[in-house]
Amino acid sequence: MILAINSFLWPISRMLNKNLIGIHYLDSSDGHQFIDKNTLIITPSKNTFLKTNNSILAIENIDYARIKENPLMVEYTPSTIYGTFIKGYNFYTK
Repeated sequence: MILAINSFLWPISRMLNKNLIGIHYLDSSDGHQFIDKNTLIITPSKNTFLKTNNSILAIENIDYARIKENPLMVEYTPSTIYGTFIKGYNFYTK
């Protein structure tokens, strides 16, 4: 299982047919373009969440805070990352 922010590892995990837990750190609606049945992502984007069956919608000020220098980027809390990893583990092992 791979844990990665949205980066080149998302398409590589898809090419290699590996399970991926994706940390979508951009509040943009493009996250759905890189996921498949082996991908579970957490996202701050309602549009990405609605376009996927295997995503978790993060809640602002609970799961993440926006980065002041670039409000489209978010920083997740450690407990949110850990919780997503546990949900991902359960997602792939059920």
